[in-house]
Amino acid sequence: MLKSSLRIVSLALAGALPLAVACSDDATSTPSAAPAGTEAPDTPPSSSSGGPAVDGGDASAPGDGGRDAKAPANIAAFDKAIAEAVCARLSACCAAGDYDTFFAQFKGKPYEANTAPPRAQCAASLAETFGKLHQQKWGPSVALGRMAFDEARGAKCVADVQAAACGVPLTKALYDAECFGIRGNQVLKKTNPVGAACDDIGDTTFNGECDPEVGYCGSSKKCEAWKLPGEDCSVIPTRQFCRADLACDGLAPNAPGKCTAAPVMKNMGEECLAISGPFLRCPANAYCDFDTKVCTPKKADGQACGGDEQCTSFHPFSCSPLPNGTCGSTSFCGGNTDGGAR
Repeated sequence: MLKSSLRIVSLALAGALPLAVACSDDATSTPSAAPAGTEAPDTPPSSSSGGPAVDGGDASAPGDGGRDAKAPANIAAFDKAIAEAVCARLSACCAAGDYDTFFAQFKGKPYEANTAPPRAQCAASLAETFGKLHQQKWGPSVALGRMAFDEARGAKCVADVQAAACGVPLTKALYDAECFGIRGNQVLKKTNPVGAACDDIGDTTFNGECDPEVGYCGSSKKCEAWKLPGEDCSVIPTRQFCRADLACDGLAPNAPGKCTAAPVMKNMGEECLAISGPFLRCPANAYCDFDTKVCTPKKADGQACGGDEQCTSFHPFSCSPLPNGTCGSTSFCGGNTDGGAR
């Protein structure tokens, strides 16, 4: 399988954005946990709420940073506030088509919200949707001290959405991975260190409750350090995941692969796609053209494009409409012109 030198931003709730796949990028192209070409399993959680079981014990277990009895209420309050902020701006800025596009990102796991709600029910429905991840899957881990809820960061996310002008500013706020991401989230952060107990929490990643900067949740339900260049990598029967900037070469159904060397930086016009070996990276002012397989200059506003990553003005929907768009688009949620229909 060809491996791209660039990580194409996913619009899936930034969840969209940005699984650091263990040995390569996964389908959503965001750093943190599984060998190339694999999908994270939907592992059954250890409690009916979708997260690790919370009991009344003490906080002495390794990796449990101290129980937080207020976590469920605080997270629920954040979900309500951020949903109200988002829906207010959707109402002010987004025509029916853009409104539906925004909600389309929640169709897959872990949300599985198949249809956009009527605008009158937007805030209540969106808060419930966020709660499927934040409260049901991550909330028990926060209560156990294996994840952390940053109330101040959450308040800033709410304020940023409330203040965002229609068009590009709102688009960037709505798809901010640090506020809304399944990966890269800075409001609800996975914090368990290497060696700490961890659980799969049904959020479509292999990280469990482990700090993605240092490792992943291993087969023994302990946080393990990312595998380094030259080390074995596999998915089953044993999880051995490469650091996010490394690929897993030679992985077979019955045999492990090897983590590649660090990414290689290429120059403009040089090859940027390879069947095996380390990732090939293009300069900041270039993208990897999948047709020519070489690093190509990014495009100015007004030029034809086939994806957001091709544009100098890079942001979600900067290349629109797809598949044959124009760089510099400001049309997404640029103003509600249909009178709030839906």
